[in-house]
Amino acid sequence: MMKAVTRCGGDLIFNSSYAKPKCGANDVIVRVKAAGINPIDYKLRWPMGERIVGLDCAGIVEEMGKNVGGFNVGDEVYGRSKGSLAELAVVDPKMIALKPKTASFAEAAAMPVTYLTSLQSMRAGNLSKDGRVLIIGASGGCGTAAIQLAKSMGAKDIVGVCSEKNADFITGLGATHVVDYAKETITSFCLEGGKEIKNDSKFDVIYDAASYSGAGEDYRDSAVELLKLPTEATQHGQYVGINGSPGFWMRGLTIGLPKTST
Repeated sequence: MMKAVTRCGGDLIFNSSYAKPKCGANDVIVRVKAAGINPIDYKLRWPMGERIVGLDCAGIVEEMGKNVGGFNVGDEVYGRSKGSLAELAVVDPKMIALKPKTASFAEAAAMPVTYLTSLQSMRAGNLSKDGRVLIIGASGGCGTAAIQLAKSMGAKDIVGVCSEKNADFITGLGATHVVDYAKETITSFCLEGGKEIKNDSKFDVIYDAASYSGAGEDYRDSAVELLKLPTEATQHGQYVGINGSPGFWMRGLTIGLPKTST
C-alpha cells in the first residue's frame, strides 16, 4: 500500500493506504520525489481526471515494463504522470525525460504543465524574434514560464500584467514593462496618454493566462482590440487564451475559433 491524494467526485482526499500501481508492459513506475500542483488538478472531477490527483512529477525510475526502453531503473526523471500526488506514479515513457543534473526534483516537477502550455502557446501565436508580447497573469505559473520562453525566443518587448507586489519578480524574469491591473488597464497602457493606439504599440502575441480562471477575470474582448493589424512587414496579431468561457470552448469544438484566437 502507499499514500496518495485521490479524487472522489469533486473532493480531494488524502488516502494513507491506497493500492500500489502495477507496471504494465508499456509503463514506467516512478518513485515520486516531488510533484507539481496546477489549477487543472483541483478543477477536474473524477472520472474526467485520473483517480490519483496530479500530472507533474519528478522522481526515480523504480520499475519498467517489458516493452520499455531508453531508461534504466534508478534514472532520475521528470514529466507527466497518471497521478503524481502519490508515493509511486505510473507514467508513459513517452511523457518523461531524464532530469537535468542542474535541476532539483522540485524544480523539475514544477515545469511540465506550465512550460509546455506556454511553449505551445508562443508557437501557436507565431512569436518571432523582435516580437511584442502581452502576458496577462504574468506572475502565475504559466505567466512566469511564458516570460522566460518569450525572452529565449527573442521577443523585444514583453509586457506583463500583474499586481504591483509582483512587478520586481516578473522584471527579474525578463519582462520589459509591467501593467499593474489595479492602477491601469491594458488599453490605457497602450494609449500612452494619446487618444488612439498606434499599431506599433499593439501586440504580435497576447497570451492570456488569467481570463476565466475562476476569479471573474475577463480580458479577452479588450485584449483582442490590442492585436497588431497586418502590414506588409507583419502578420495579424494572435490572441492565445489557455482557459476560456464555456461558449468559447464550445465554438472551438464545433465551428472553430477565429484565426486571431487560439
